[in-house]
Amino acid sequence: MRKSLIQKNRELLESEKGAVFKDPGGRLGICLVYPNTYHVGMSNLGFTGLYTLLNSMDGVVCERVFLPEKNDIDRIERTRSRLVSFESGRPLNSFDAIAFSVSFENDYPNVLKILGLAKIGYYSRDRGDRDPLIIMGGPCAFINPEPLADFMDVVFIGEAENEIDDLVRGLGSDGHKTGRLKSLSGVNGCYIPSFYEPTYSEEGKIIKVEKIYPEAPGVIKRVYVNDLNKTILTSRLSTPHTEFKDMYLIEAMRGCPFSCRFCVAGHVYDPPRQRKPEVLTEEIENAREKGLKVGLIAPSLTEYRGITGLLDGKDVHFSITSLRASKRSAEIVKMLKNGRSVSIAPEAGSQRLRDVIKKKISEDDILETSELILKSNIKNLKLYFMAGLPTETQEDIDAIIELVKKIRSLSKKGTISLTLSIFVPKPFTPFQ
Repeated sequence: MRKSLIQKNRELLESEKGAVFKDPGGRLGICLVYPNTYHVGMSNLGFTGLYTLLNSMDGVVCERVFLPEKNDIDRIERTRSRLVSFESGRPLNSFDAIAFSVSFENDYPNVLKILGLAKIGYYSRDRGDRDPLIIMGGPCAFINPEPLADFMDVVFIGEAENEIDDLVRGLGSDGHKTGRLKSLSGVNGCYIPSFYEPTYSEEGKIIKVEKIYPEAPGVIKRVYVNDLNKTILTSRLSTPHTEFKDMYLIEAMRGCPFSCRFCVAGHVYDPPRQRKPEVLTEEIENAREKGLKVGLIAPSLTEYRGITGLLDGKDVHFSITSLRASKRSAEIVKMLKNGRSVSIAPEAGSQRLRDVIKKKISEDDILETSELILKSNIKNLKLYFMAGLPTETQEDIDAIIELVKKIRSLSKKGTISLTLSIFVPKPFTPFQ
């Protein structure tokens, strides 16, 4: 007999460390949703870190929801039942707010699928005072909120840590839906789509935007954290069922100093910022006391000042998900203890195309870093490439194959896995 979704959730919860259970009485109920599977969502530090942050607030109870597997979706639709929260099995429409953390454009349809499974109206205009407010945050919210704007009551533009108190206060304000939205429109970074009327050209470009609510801000500015040392983004929630198995994830750095022409992270998370080593050391000690491995997260950890000091001399197993192919990676690789995998991203096979996309690494950098990884105790080297980049030719595609052959010839140790993604132009990048 197949297990129900609630049974599966219960088993996953039992395998977790750090899940939070609260009495919902008198507390603001927020359902935090990742519009993809449990495995994907629980591998996302932004999602799990926000769960930790919200549940650290006494007046808030935050529970989770993920996109169910296909057979569970079929069962919910066939039985006409509802999608319920992960921790307590509450119907989603019993929460005060449902907050989607959206990292990838491919998850847009999943947002609507989850609303449908929860039997909540798709469009903001069709939901009333008794419905929870639907919020969107995450990278896609400030890359381009418009594809989902009609479905959202609130879109948060930027990094939420410094505004979380005001955001929670606005969500918990008394009154009808419009009153709550008016309150939230005064919070830095909050975009209320229903307060604006965009006019589009025949090509689908926005010509102008008029305010429907006169007191709404004319421009919604991206909110970002000036000093990362005054906040800490960690996931104290761990599970064996993710990409980062039983790992304590810590954000070491935000933003990337390289600004490759295809990559949105180096543009929308500008300026690059890092946490001081002493701030990270405190969190590393928390992980050590719990007997967990530490996963350091950063767009380009090789550029973190003091990285070798963090890794050296600590009685902790560290994991680093990715390295920039450069000579600075050598010291880091030597300090990693029996890691499962490390990724490097050549992105293109030929030097010509790497120069076009401003990926400032040479073939020698790629080969030297790959050899270090393959000859270390790291079991798997992951290589990331893109197809369809501007000016790409067949020779550039062939160069990917040749480069991988060269990497494989460096050592018989370890496995090599490839990911080939299709290039998609991103807003705020030179290739937009």
